[in-house]
Amino acid sequence: MPYEEIRFAHGNPANGVSPVETWYTDEKNRLQFRAKVFLLVNGPDVPTAITGLLSETGGVYPYLTTALARKIEGRGRGVYGPSGYTECVLEVDYDTAGPRWVNGSYVQERMIAQQMWIEPPTGDFKWGDGMKLTNNEMATSYPFLGWTYELTLGRLLTQPSVPFNYLGSCNSGGKSCYYLGYSFGSQTVLFGAPSVAADAAMGSGTRYTAMYRHSIKPSGWNTFWNAANCAWEPLYDKDGNLYIQYPVVW
Repeated sequence: MPYEEIRFAHGNPANGVSPVETWYTDEKNRLQFRAKVFLLVNGPDVPTAITGLLSETGGVYPYLTTALARKIEGRGRGVYGPSGYTECVLEVDYDTAGPRWVNGSYVQERMIAQQMWIEPPTGDFKWGDGMKLTNNEMATSYPFLGWTYELTLGRLLTQPSVPFNYLGSCNSGGKSCYYLGYSFGSQTVLFGAPSVAADAAMGSGTRYTAMYRHSIKPSGWNTFWNAANCAWEPLYDKDGNLYIQYPVVW
């Protein structure tokens, strides 16, 4: 990395010692750690240094690997010339609170319990035992308890690509969270197209943040409530073909 740590803030003992380490409890009463470090960088190397500090390999606090670089501010010093200052002091804030790096992705995720509703199709459909779907069943929305899986990917260098056929579809194979520990079976996750934000950045170019909201139905999105059997079951059309309301794609 094109920098060296300064043991005193801005190179002056009167400004305090670097690093400054603090243990604290956050708003959820969890124990967290933060540190402030001062790094000396040659002026032309500032964009490269900042990009490295915000990466998976370069953004880890050397003395506690669960703390990551969250905020960086730079102050020029030395001789000012046509290309700016000859040196720059980077003030780097590390913290254990916030998104994590997981296999190259800067990730934050949440599972939100929710009650959702699903309505069966209208038409000539029947259950697996041959009983036809009644008019009352076709006119009723049925509640179920599930989750919204909220996944945010930050510091992306390219805009995420979303195939159009993913919209309104459910998963073909099993899916797992990055670090929450939950896994979901086939057809239980309804794809939620991401909300994408683009932010321009000096030196490192545009970075993107994508937030996905996938809906989880434990019994599977292509099952419907059969009141006679008190169970979530698939439906079949008049020719006996399995009815797929949500295509199995991703």
